Amino acid sequence: ARMHLAPLKPEDKAFSLPWRTKVEVMKTGVQPLEDLQVRFGDIVEFVGPSNVGKTELLMQACATCILPRDKHGMESEAVFIDCDLRFNLQRFVNILISRLGEVLPAHCQDFCTSRQAIPSSVNSCLTRLHVINCMNFIDVLCALRQVHDFVHRNETRCIRLVVLDSISAFFWQDRASQEADGQNKFLNGTLFALKQLMAEQSILCLASKATLFSKRGNGGGRSQSDIMGKTWQRMVKYSFELYRKGEFPNLQIGARFSVGSAREWIFTVCDSGVVFSPLNTTC
Repeated sequence: ARMHLAPLKPEDKAFSLPWRTKVEVMKTGVQPLEDLQVRFGDIVEFVGPSNVGKTELLMQACATCILPRDKHGMESEAVFIDCDLRFNLQRFVNILISRLGEVLPAHCQDFCTSRQAIPSSVNSCLTRLHVINCMNFIDVLCALRQVHDFVHRNETRCIRLVVLDSISAFFWQDRASQEADGQNKFLNGTLFALKQLMAEQSILCLASKATLFSKRGNGGGRSQSDIMGKTWQRMVKYSFELYRKGEFPNLQIGARFSVGSAREWIFTVCDSGVVFSPLNTTC
């Protein structure tokens, strides 16, 4: 893996300094992120309507994070903050089993031995996954604080991935609960906690976000607007728009940069996880 050095910060502590300053390219198993060589410290969002594979992409990244290094993983811990309650443990286990099965040795005797070891390997991987269900932004804020405290209490445990599915889940709930000034105080507190965590630890953050459409000025139709505000926009390094084309069995799901790029990736969701087609570039 490629390494880059990050600048020192006044708040760096002795135990976190080596991890935070070693900006390593992160393995995710998600082709767009692999192509862009996302690094620890980056925040990446997947934007799109329901049923375009956002949660599947996030689970793919989590599986890669917790898989052993000799099975093409990171052998690190991942936190999945589930705001939409869409995380399916059985589905996730099936992805792990498929990924482990892909790297079984070709020799028959070794193949049989390794296949018998898959259940214990899955259990070992699952000890590195932390799933937190949230019902509002206060829960998300508490979850991020928990991650922060966990990292500081357990210096030998290495959390390298934090997933938020979805960061926008409680936006309107938070907005409705605020006073007339319209400030999303709990959202702002959540973003501050995330920013603090990312500044102190060498972590990659992946988030999904729902699409909100608003009326376009003169040309009619609809345009996409960002309900999360400028604070979140400044924090995000890469933003991908997910979309669907066609109907089953000719259904295509794609990912492309939300702004100013022709790069596009096509993928399908199958039993073994997300499978990407060759990179397609359009003008």
